[in-house]
Amino acid sequence: MSTNLNVQISTEQAYPVFVDHDLTEIIRDCFNQSTTGTDRAIAVIDANVDMLHRQAYQELFQSIFNRVDWFVMPTGETEKNVENWKDVLDFALENEIRRNTPLLAIGGGVTGDLAGYAASAIMRGLPLYHFPTTLLAMVDSSIGGKTGINHHTGKNLIGAFYQPQAVFIETSRLSTLPEKEWLCGLGEVLKYATIAQPSLFDSVTELVSAEKWHTSGNLTKLIRDCIGIKVDIVQKDEKESGIRAFLNMGHTFAHALEAFTEYKAFSHGEAVFIGLVAATHLSRVSNGEVDEEKLLDFKQAYGLQTKKYIPLIDRIVTFMYKDKKMHNSNIRLVLLKAWGEPFLVESCTLNQIKSSWTYALENVNI
Repeated sequence: MSTNLNVQISTEQAYPVFVDHDLTEIIRDCFNQSTTGTDRAIAVIDANVDMLHRQAYQELFQSIFNRVDWFVMPTGETEKNVENWKDVLDFALENEIRRNTPLLAIGGGVTGDLAGYAASAIMRGLPLYHFPTTLLAMVDSSIGGKTGINHHTGKNLIGAFYQPQAVFIETSRLSTLPEKEWLCGLGEVLKYATIAQPSLFDSVTELVSAEKWHTSGNLTKLIRDCIGIKVDIVQKDEKESGIRAFLNMGHTFAHALEAFTEYKAFSHGEAVFIGLVAATHLSRVSNGEVDEEKLLDFKQAYGLQTKKYIPLIDRIVTFMYKDKKMHNSNIRLVLLKAWGEPFLVESCTLNQIKSSWTYALENVNI
């Protein structure tokens, strides 16, 4: 039985998020009942997903659309750039799409972010549908309407808020997910554990200890719990003028590390894990009732080598000042009073931030 969560952005704007092992019939029904044109579609698909799941998606879409044009998106965070964004725009416009032509974003967070931003720009907005295929995209990036691409000065600095028409989360797609991508998604799940639902720490422990992660009996519930947290926050604060900022827990640290290493040394989830440890440490020394060990229990799963970056902390910190969440000249951080009790702060000193970097890079290292 599929789970259907409704994201109510406003009285005029809402969209469903479906979660199940297989959503074939629901996807067909949604398109048959929508006002979106079904004569054709543009599909933007991650290259790895194209290799593994293209045939299944083709068979599904052939029963819905008369024609589907496929753009294969290169894999990797470095590919979330202006050049590939422009290539998607060129591909769509040269294939003579119309304003009601749906854009189908199929893949992980990189594909969804870039394709979503393209959908927002083409003809001032194409109907966007997300088909996330990674744990990270399922629990986080496909929900909430944040789209964008990276710039050489920082992560996600170019983009727009653009909500999809629907999100289809099929957990069957996770059966081919490499372990590194599982860990990438777990970084975001752990974020939800810190800011909203500490019981998720136990769920993650169970998932990591499973022989095959995708066979965990509680996987669908875990995904749904995370989506529920994000939906609740996004409905209250679509454009991040208030509590949506809590979803950035650990991310100001993470984005700086990713940008400093040119998106080549760490996956997003690995960087988020390091950032969560740094932010939790800073919370504790600021009298928060939290203990970094809750997070460090997962460091063996990540298996990171981070101590070599300690002498480079001064340079890493410079990238924190380029983060889009900067307020005036202050680094804005999400900290914790206790597990599940986040708050925003702009008063941390540079020494406190550097000390938190040192703690995280020393202690996540194995």
